[in-house]
Amino acid sequence: MAEKFRVATYNICHGLNYENFNLGGKSRLKIDLRRTAESIASTGADIVALNEVYGKGPFKFNKQEKRLASAAGFKHASFGEAAVFGRLFVKLHYGNALLSKYTIISSKVIPVPSPEISERLPSENKLYEDRAVLVSGIDVNGTHITVIATHFGLNLKEQKLMVSTLESIISESKTPVILMGDFNSRPHTDILAPLYKHLKSAADECNNRDLTFSTYNPHTVLDHIFVSKDIKVCDFAVVKSKVSDHFPCVATVEV
Repeated sequence: MAEKFRVATYNICHGLNYENFNLGGKSRLKIDLRRTAESIASTGADIVALNEVYGKGPFKFNKQEKRLASAAGFKHASFGEAAVFGRLFVKLHYGNALLSKYTIISSKVIPVPSPEISERLPSENKLYEDRAVLVSGIDVNGTHITVIATHFGLNLKEQKLMVSTLESIISESKTPVILMGDFNSRPHTDILAPLYKHLKSAADECNNRDLTFSTYNPHTVLDHIFVSKDIKVCDFAVVKSKVSDHFPCVATVEV
């Protein structure tokens, strides 16, 4: 029997609220997990991949994935640590997350090799982040699927290492695959070309060209939902929520 459900990808930018952000003016951004959860719920998705999530830290930086799952109506949540920021006794554990209304059977974090400093763009050396991929097995009413949450960096060498890591994961998967996240790359760029050999874009399947970044100055597409070729894409949309600096993307799929 075919299973139809909705998936979404959303870079939540730590839970900061951009709704009153003034480009070029003075804007004080605050973490507002209530509004972030409402934005997630507005997608109507059953499975959501999140980027820029804090899994451990003080106050509003602690267990954001669990707080958002509870507030947005998801039974299950998983966090995939990519980097640790901070010093001494104050450390922030940062990465990707997955929220699901279906049972998460398994979840693992796969680190992505880091380029040498000499391989990074000079302007990025101070802000460079380690990257990792969160790979989860999900039971959708008896149908098992693999959901991959990814967040690309901006450095070309890192992006190539990320694509290589994703290709290995996809090739080894024995179930239908859904790959989602902030790729920091436009559709059909050379860097993403290898992924199109294995997967298809939900936006392409629905001929959707809506912009995903930024919410205060929309000008490009960085967020993508890819599915394996045995998955049917029924619809795709970019949700015009301005809570984060990225718009959420949502697709209805059938396995």
